Amino acid sequence: MLGCLVCANYGTRRDLHLLVGPVEHDADAVEPPPAGGSIVIVLGTDAPLSERQLRRVAARATFGLGRAGGFGTNASGEYALAFSTAHRIAHREDTDHLDLRLLRDDSNAVRELFEATVEVVHEAVLNSLCAAEPAEGRDGNRIEALPYGLLEGAPGLRPHG
Repeated sequence: MLGCLVCANYGTRRDLHLLVGPVEHDADAVEPPPAGGSIVIVLGTDAPLSERQLRRVAARATFGLGRAGGFGTNASGEYALAFSTAHRIAHREDTDHLDLRLLRDDSNAVRELFEATVEVVHEAVLNSLCAAEPAEGRDGNRIEALPYGLLEGAPGLRPHG
C-alpha cells in the first residue's frame, strides 16, 4: 500500500498549458506575480523499507510532480518525505539490537513502489488543484475553483467515476 497527501500552494492559471494545452485567460483577472510557491508531499507505505529506501521513494515524488505540470520555479520549494508503518519499535527494549526484515533494493517490489510513487503523486497533485473552492480575497478579488473537466485529457490522468 502507498498513500499520498499533498498540500499545494503554487502555480497560476497560465501554467495550466502544461497539462491541457492552450487555456483561455480572463483579461481582467488578477493573478499573483510569478514568484513561485511551495508544495509539500507526504508519502506513507506499509512496505518494510530502510530510511535510505524511504529517501529514494521521496525523491521519486518529483517525477509525479513533473508529470502533473510542476517545474520548480525560482522561488518555489518542493518538499517530499516518506514514512513506513511496517515496523513498530518499542520505546523500551531489553535487547541491544533489532532484527528487521527489509525489501531488497533490486526487488520487483521496490521497482513497483517507485512507479506507484510517481502515479500517486501525479494524481494527488491534480486532485489538490481541483479540490479547492472558489475564494474571495482582499479588495473583492475573487478566484474560481478549477473544475475537474479542465484536466480531461491530461497525460496519464484516469477519469474519476
